[in-house]
Amino acid sequence: MPPFQCALCNQVLNPANNSREHLLPNGIGGQKTVRNVLCKTCNDRTGAEWDAVVSKQLNLLNLLFAIKRDRGDVQAEDYTTVSGQTIRKHPDGHLTFPRQEPRRIQTDQGLRIETRVATEQEAKTFLLGLKRRNPQLDVEEQMRNIRVEHSYMSDPIFTKLEPGGAEAGRSYVKSAYTLAVSSGVKPDACTEARAYLLHEDGTPCFDYFYKRDLIMNRPTDCVFHCVAVSGDQATRQLIGYVELYSTWRMVICMSSQYAGESFHGSYSVNPATREEVQLSIALNFSRDELRAACNCEDDYSVELGKAFNAMMEIGYLASLERERERVLQRAVATAMDQLGVHPGDSLSPEQLPEFTRILTQAITPCLVHQAPMLQSRARQQKTSPTSDG
Repeated sequence: MPPFQCALCNQVLNPANNSREHLLPNGIGGQKTVRNVLCKTCNDRTGAEWDAVVSKQLNLLNLLFAIKRDRGDVQAEDYTTVSGQTIRKHPDGHLTFPRQEPRRIQTDQGLRIETRVATEQEAKTFLLGLKRRNPQLDVEEQMRNIRVEHSYMSDPIFTKLEPGGAEAGRSYVKSAYTLAVSSGVKPDACTEARAYLLHEDGTPCFDYFYKRDLIMNRPTDCVFHCVAVSGDQATRQLIGYVELYSTWRMVICMSSQYAGESFHGSYSVNPATREEVQLSIALNFSRDELRAACNCEDDYSVELGKAFNAMMEIGYLASLERERERVLQRAVATAMDQLGVHPGDSLSPEQLPEFTRILTQAITPCLVHQAPMLQSRARQQKTSPTSDG
């Protein structure tokens, strides 16, 4: 058996340069990797130049769904609200204000320094920095005096989600190309996909597709990413499909001269749980339909909007649930600390009423904040038309 070669640069693969290539970008929660497709150099380059663009374009969704990556963490990012206020969204879903520049205020008692930080750890780091210039500063005493505030804002984030462009397009096509090659298709057999990936001025061989749903068993309670490839010996077509966050759906004309055996392969994942999703994906296109699908001949704005709204509703409800869980965990920790109860210890009958009071006080703002939104959701479900079977 001849040695494997890199599907992009043709370098012979060996134990030193054979890489683990993600079928879907790691940056948006892709988990499964394959070997014997790309060398480490091409893997690193395309990851930095193509996949990283997709991850950056969709980072708001990475944060909204609190995705799990195969390696590395999702980075917090700053956004602007409708009123122009800057806030930072963190991987676990909570929001903070960016760190405020220290204010130096001269008082009769001396110099007072005020600042705003996102976490107690940031506060301690700030105080330790001050201590280097003011050795007499008691960091622990100052930490006991910091004021922690939790609140909810009603001002929505203003941002645009506009994935696309040459780099993102090559990332989409690379996912299908990687799946095809790992399934046994020769790189040279992916004529149009390979030409697009190798040449900077290559003709795009894909486009968004919403004319019909290619997923026969689309789940409605979670989001997913998927990549699929189908080779049809009868029509001589090699067709790829990539869908991200159950919303952006791309059909790829990988080759219109395919001469291999018929086959179908796919991989789908829920990026929030890292679990594979079993999907039935039908890539049954005529040659004319595929050519039209890859040449921007349809207006898909309405269907894209529907898919986007459905995805955002799933993410919104999931974020509310995560916030309730986060607030509850914080409330329990606060109550246990105030009562002097160590982890693993049981509450005494005398402590239980005070524990309940502290817990109720801590979680009430969250419940009050979420109640109107959950009530509105319940009313919408009650008035939505239903069908029998």
